[in-house]
Amino acid sequence: MTKSNCVSESVEVSRYLLPLLSEHQLYQVVSIFKKGFNLKPVKASSRSLIYVSLMDKDHFSVINYAFHQQQLLKHLLANLQIGDRIVITAEKMVVYSLQRPLRIDVARMTSISTDFSDQILNQADIDYLKKTLRSQDYIDRSGFKKSELAYLLDEWRAISFDLESMGRYRSLMARLIGRGSGLTPSGDDFLMGYLFALNVVGQDSRTFELILFQLLDSHSTTEVSLAYYEALRLHHTSPIWHRLIQAIKNRSIDEVKRTVQAILKIGHTSGHDLLVGFLTFFETI
Repeated sequence: MTKSNCVSESVEVSRYLLPLLSEHQLYQVVSIFKKGFNLKPVKASSRSLIYVSLMDKDHFSVINYAFHQQQLLKHLLANLQIGDRIVITAEKMVVYSLQRPLRIDVARMTSISTDFSDQILNQADIDYLKKTLRSQDYIDRSGFKKSELAYLLDEWRAISFDLESMGRYRSLMARLIGRGSGLTPSGDDFLMGYLFALNVVGQDSRTFELILFQLLDSHSTTEVSLAYYEALRLHHTSPIWHRLIQAIKNRSIDEVKRTVQAILKIGHTSGHDLLVGFLTFFETI
């Protein structure tokens, strides 16, 4: 890391974050991890977060702002504290947590597509997916207890997806929100995987989403889960899911397998829980 208080860097940014970055310049550090840190706008009531980390194609998330210089990120992580203030614009990032401010000039900002509005699976795609992937294959490493998950899946699959059944979904969703441990509890991961599946088949999800987001106002979960729920509400998700949908549409079994393996490496159990939720939807249609 240079001794100068100004460095230059190229960054990769989720396209989902661009409106947030254009509306707000002042952020504060709300959590710090081994490989990155989360920022939240100082003057905002939204559920949005920005995760600053090193660029990783397989693990680039919908809330990611990614550096390329490992030493730069390492320097920041060694010096940041919760509550520190950071200014972000299209041209720069200024970190006010160090002995003197560190200015990072953005040499190039590349936005990564995260909008899945046009990612629709047709019936042939769905048939291929159902032959290729099964939720049963990912249950062993799920964050749920096996008996608990088996009971949940039996209940979930017993409900038909229609307006008359939405009341039964409400009680199941209420039990899942915030259920489990970690940055994104298993219950939230399951619901997010299911909601993504619901959208990519072109199913009318408005009533389901209305119930889910009403419940999120009255049930507690983590800030990170809320940030991912908010992205899904606006039809954005991490690029790895775009790759999975494209691999299914292309009937590329090797790419499906590679992408699934990358998803399974998300978090401790999050990838497994997301896949179980995603595939459960297809097992009910």
